[in-house]
Amino acid sequence: MNPHLGMLLHVLAFSFWSSFWPRKFVKARLEPVVGWVTYRFVYVVGTVFLLGASVVYLAQRSPDSIVLWDFHGRAWFRPLIEVLFGGCVFFLYAAVPMGPSFFGLAKPPPRFIVLQTGIYRITRHPLYVAVFLMLLAKTLVFGTTVALIWSVGLLAYNVLGAMFLETPSARRHFGAEFDAYRARVHWFPFLSIVRGKEKLVPSEFSGRALATLAGLYATLLVAHPVLVRLTYTLPRLGNVSQWIAEHRSGRSTEPSEVTSTELPRRPELLAPQPASMVPAPTAIDVQTVSRE
Repeated sequence: MNPHLGMLLHVLAFSFWSSFWPRKFVKARLEPVVGWVTYRFVYVVGTVFLLGASVVYLAQRSPDSIVLWDFHGRAWFRPLIEVLFGGCVFFLYAAVPMGPSFFGLAKPPPRFIVLQTGIYRITRHPLYVAVFLMLLAKTLVFGTTVALIWSVGLLAYNVLGAMFLETPSARRHFGAEFDAYRARVHWFPFLSIVRGKEKLVPSEFSGRALATLAGLYATLLVAHPVLVRLTYTLPRLGNVSQWIAEHRSGRSTEPSEVTSTELPRRPELLAPQPASMVPAPTAIDVQTVSRE
């Protein structure tokens, strides 16, 4: 399959799942049967799986597309990527106020509120900011047409979803309270603070949660070279059916041999640098309400 078409299908699959599963007509039929926790958990797992599959496809098929730029070897490139992913991990703090219910591991609070403290003083959509930073970093690292399709497609999905689904839904649920928050806090990070409309309150951040995120970031930096190499031991997502057929017929080679024929033509993508090509766990910003 053409790698550009394959990536487009990955983006569409992710977008369909993330938009279809929270729809009212789906929730009304499934949630009473399986319960809110199971319903939410399946949604989160499916979202993470499809995003992860697109990242694997990005790594495996980028070498089959056109290289638009290559900043590897520049002194400023690795620090830039690490800063971008550090920002990505920081904005994942947005999930902390929602607790385990964000992942479907506990029941949600009895009443939804407009989150306006902590990281929500910095931007209205912290999880979307995390996604944008991840997309930007990955696209800069790979620098291919497949990477560009991936990042532009997912970015367009998130922006359009926020504009035409989540914001109208929040306005319907919370009315004037959300309108006042929206007028005060800009979507662009720190802009409202710079303009003096908001003030950052450090005490509203959990030190334990920040330490956990810092530990997660450090762990991913160290583990990333292993994760990258693991990506190339998997069957190529564009040729899964062929790989299964060969495996069943006994013609498949050992994993090490298969890997050697499927490694990208750009060996720097397999090298430990940049160490910051860290996969982000989610692409959905559930600030206050689901997309309904």
